[in-house]
Amino acid sequence: MDPPACFSSLPPELVDKICHDSDLRKKDLIALRLTSKSHGIYLSASEQLAKRYLTDILLVYTRYSLQAFVEICTHPIFGPAVRKVRLSYALFVTEHFEEEIKDMFPSSWSGYSSQERHDRLDSIRLLVNRCDEEEDLEESGDDETLLFTAFTALSQWHNPLKLGVASDESGALGYNRLYSPDDLGENERWGCDILGTVALLCRAASSGECVVQRFEIVGYAWGDLTNRLAGSLAALAQTSELELDIWFSSNHKIMAQATGLDSMMTSLLENSVGLKILHLDMPTRTHHGYIRKAFSTMSTMRLEEITITGIDLASLWFFKKRMDSLRHLTLYNCEIDISLKSVLLSVQKNCPRLEYFWLSSVSCPWAPNGIAEFQGIQEVEDGINKLIQSEAELD
Repeated sequence: MDPPACFSSLPPELVDKICHDSDLRKKDLIALRLTSKSHGIYLSASEQLAKRYLTDILLVYTRYSLQAFVEICTHPIFGPAVRKVRLSYALFVTEHFEEEIKDMFPSSWSGYSSQERHDRLDSIRLLVNRCDEEEDLEESGDDETLLFTAFTALSQWHNPLKLGVASDESGALGYNRLYSPDDLGENERWGCDILGTVALLCRAASSGECVVQRFEIVGYAWGDLTNRLAGSLAALAQTSELELDIWFSSNHKIMAQATGLDSMMTSLLENSVGLKILHLDMPTRTHHGYIRKAFSTMSTMRLEEITITGIDLASLWFFKKRMDSLRHLTLYNCEIDISLKSVLLSVQKNCPRLEYFWLSSVSCPWAPNGIAEFQGIQEVEDGINKLIQSEAELD
């Protein structure tokens, strides 16, 4: 009876097929990489690991996370796979440390199991680690050095990058090594440094000579959003696509404390001088000042494509200015509290070269399922005319 063949003795094509198996998990691919560096096992497993798990990197503001990012970017297999890099902009405010600890500790430990007690103590330890890591990284100035090293390594592959900042930290490199509550954006004990984090990524990417194709800001906004780092958003100048998907806390006290939103919007758009595509998921209607500021700045830009989600069409008066460059306009899931005819006439007059138009609302009787979609210059023109006529007949 022949002895069983070892894994490394399998034909290269079979090894490659095994590593490409979609049922393999991350831990399986890591284990395969450790099996052998011969017979293509290490190479094939490494390529699959990079393809599945390292194209989109989420970072937190800790030395461990940024150092792990450097190691990925300088790796000959992992580095070329990276296409998107995001960094959390949530920072714990250490002045609230005692309050946070009191919330973790119940007034009495009676009734808690051993596991529950250990879990609470672990959370405290992780919060201490986070405070220490954030303070050390900021005071040392190594944050920018580490990011610069990583982006310099990425630049050698000549792949356009998507950069972003976010408030959601789940799945980030080093996520399990620090305290991160589920209610970020609902908790006033945390700082929200959107522009500072954008500036940090921009400086590092620009210094590292990376091409930034797209930038996105996705997550909650709270606290003081004023730009304190003027002139530090240079990397946005080469960005052709920008997404702003900003949410606000359901806590009215926290939402009322959000300031500098219009200033943040102005800083972002004015630095994005090469912008062609803009995606806006607008906040609640209570922030009309922010919306007006955004539209005022947008009307001065040569945008070719605009996608706006969740807006009250009553505030769509940025179309008062002619936008000859605009080709693609999507108004998704909008609210209509005014005459649709007024909006459509404004779009028709000031966006004469539209090649694509999408308009949707949950409460529109003028189209099946509240959706109107037109493609092609003539179809857009005819479609808007039909919508105007339908609106007039309803009146």
